[in-house]
Amino acid sequence: MFLTAFPDVHLTVEDMIAEGDKVVTRYTSRGTQKGAFVGIPPTGKQMTVSSIVVTRIADGKIVEEWGLDDQMGMLQQLGVIPVLFGLVFLSGLAAGMGLLVLLRKIRK
Repeated sequence: MFLTAFPDVHLTVEDMIAEGDKVVTRYTSRGTQKGAFVGIPPTGKQMTVSSIVVTRIADGKIVEEWGLDDQMGMLQQLGVIPVLFGLVFLSGLAAGMGLLVLLRKIRK
C-alpha cells in the first residue's frame, strides 16, 4: 500500500543502536504521493517523515517490533491537515492542561 502511494520512496538510516536483544533504528522516509494512500487521493506532493523503530531479536530472528512515525507531519505536508490545525490542537491541549492544574488548585 505504501509503495503504491509513494513509488519513489527513499529511506535514509540516521542512527542504529543495538543493546542486548534490541536494535533501535531512526530513519527518514522521503517520497512523492503518486497513488492513493489510506483514502487520500494522489496529491503529487513530496513528504519527509521521521520514524523510530525498536526491534527485539531472539535466536537470530525478529520477534517483535514497535514503531513511531510523524504521521501528523506527513498529513500536513500532503495538505490533508492544515499546519494551523496542528498548532491549534497543541494550543488547546496546553490550555486544557493549564485549566486542569488551575481546577486542582481551586479544589484544594
